[in-house]
Amino acid sequence: MPDLAYVNGRVTPVEDAVVSIDDRGFVFGDAVYEALRVYGGKPFALDRHQKRLQRSLAELRIGGADVAAIEAAILDLIDRSALRDAIVYWQVTRGAQVRDHAPAPDLKPTVVITVRAFKKSALLDYERGSKVIAVKDIRWGRVDIKSTNLLPNVLARWQAKEAGCYEAILVAGDIVREACATAVGIAREGALVLPKQGPWILPSITREITEELCERAKIPVMIRDFSLDELLSADEVLLMGSSTEIAGIVEVNGTPAGGGRVGPMTRKLLSLYRDSIAESLGISRSEIGD
Repeated sequence: MPDLAYVNGRVTPVEDAVVSIDDRGFVFGDAVYEALRVYGGKPFALDRHQKRLQRSLAELRIGGADVAAIEAAILDLIDRSALRDAIVYWQVTRGAQVRDHAPAPDLKPTVVITVRAFKKSALLDYERGSKVIAVKDIRWGRVDIKSTNLLPNVLARWQAKEAGCYEAILVAGDIVREACATAVGIAREGALVLPKQGPWILPSITREITEELCERAKIPVMIRDFSLDELLSADEVLLMGSSTEIAGIVEVNGTPAGGGRVGPMTRKLLSLYRDSIAESLGISRSEIGD
């Protein structure tokens, strides 16, 4: 089956999907989105993603979206695709109107969903570790809303790719916030250290699950800010995200980090994370990865 798209009830191959040129998601980035992994033909943590979507819609006052219908459409599109290992992306815009910064009061949201075969980045290496860059965080003040306004992330991730790196860590002053598409954590003296939550950071679902796994495994978790210098001197550095899962970082801006290797906490958390996927979806561990 080809990669599939859903646009307001119409299902087509991705290349045949269309939206209005007046759609506010296209004109203003007036939209919110989610993305998750499909393992063994089943979506992982869909309920958590839908809850975050509802929060984003409420924060941007995008009304009229039927979240239950969106969930049904996601499940149907996965079934139609017959893909076992996939990425689902879904986006809700405020709707279409002639260009005007102030939205009309009666707009009907546009819902777009795609299901595509998952392809792991060649720059993501679970065994030997991955490289990243660190750049200044120039995003707007409400990045806790998962909106499609991602130009700073685009520029930073582009810069990372040009440098042969997987990700770009975003730093505000000297404080590490997160990366472009992943949460960031460090291991220090047996504890996992994670940045404080707030409007300056996205409430990461993979980070949330990682915290729960740490509680079960009796791994201490500390929530506090840490600097780029502390990150560089940490025992381990790790990224967390739906498509990334949990991955070790061994180099930042060309400087060794995490001892230059993927450490034991990162490896343990990745294994626990994949075990939790298999358990929650009722699938074989072999359908997830090594």
